[in-house]
Amino acid sequence: MLGHLPRRCQQISIAIFLDECRDYDIRHLEYAVLKAVDALPDVDQITLAGSIAIDRTSIGRIVGRLERKKYITRYKRKDDARVNCVRISQKGKALLQELDPIVQRVEQRIVEPLSRAQRKQFMEILETICEFNNGLGRAPSRPK
Repeated sequence: MLGHLPRRCQQISIAIFLDECRDYDIRHLEYAVLKAVDALPDVDQITLAGSIAIDRTSIGRIVGRLERKKYITRYKRKDDARVNCVRISQKGKALLQELDPIVQRVEQRIVEPLSRAQRKQFMEILETICEFNNGLGRAPSRPK
């Protein structure tokens, strides 16, 4: 069934990530959040959540875990104390430097059975499906 295959691909990609990153205390969504925080310095949590299509509740939990691990710092915005902002720490930057080549290997393993042309087409198809159906998910992507 069509709906089963994307879910199965996600299971496989997470399994590959966990296998490659087994020596690190990091989950796949934590890595995604850490990459986004690095790319969006001093971002508020709501914008952060939208930039990687994660719901508000989940982003709060993930940010909390990353903060406890000292990979990011969380603080209140000076002009509005209701707004939580995050910033990557030096420890977080060092972790990304170690993990980035590993995650490139993860991505290569995921698409290994595809030819170069198929890989490009696969990514284009996934992007088209996600963009077309963006509003249907519980946490639509809202790039900054």
